[in-house]
Amino acid sequence: TSNANVLNAPGTTNQFADKVKEGPVDIIGDVGPQAQYFDVSAFRAVTDVRFGNAGQNVFVGPTAPNVDMSLFRVFRIGRDRTLQLRAECFNITNTAHFGNPSTNMTNVTFNADGSIRALNGTGAITTTDRTGRQYDEREWRLGLRFGF
Repeated sequence: TSNANVLNAPGTTNQFADKVKEGPVDIIGDVGPQAQYFDVSAFRAVTDVRFGNAGQNVFVGPTAPNVDMSLFRVFRIGRDRTLQLRAECFNITNTAHFGNPSTNMTNVTFNADGSIRALNGTGAITTTDRTGRQYDEREWRLGLRFGF
């Protein structure tokens, strides 16, 4: 994204940045506040009164693989009663699910020769994603069910 103030369009807060490198964007894949997830030098902030050329879905953020496991055992008690023992584990590999990187090119500071002086958080992944549960760490659940 880039700052939309140059558009002179009230109510518009962001716009697409300019993609200045040909081909796909290099994904570096580093995670952390001072690390780059993608090649930030492939983009520039728009400074003229026009829309940026980057468009949507130029690259994708990190994936969120997840492995869950469950074991069930049913015991018969008499003719029409059952006792079910359940053990479930969510995110059994305890894999972190990272959020998308910051993509605001307005924060990047460039030198006169076009090299990057400071990223100021652009291209960095500093958050984790929630995957539908309250927390993202490994979670165990045990249960007992009586059917009649």
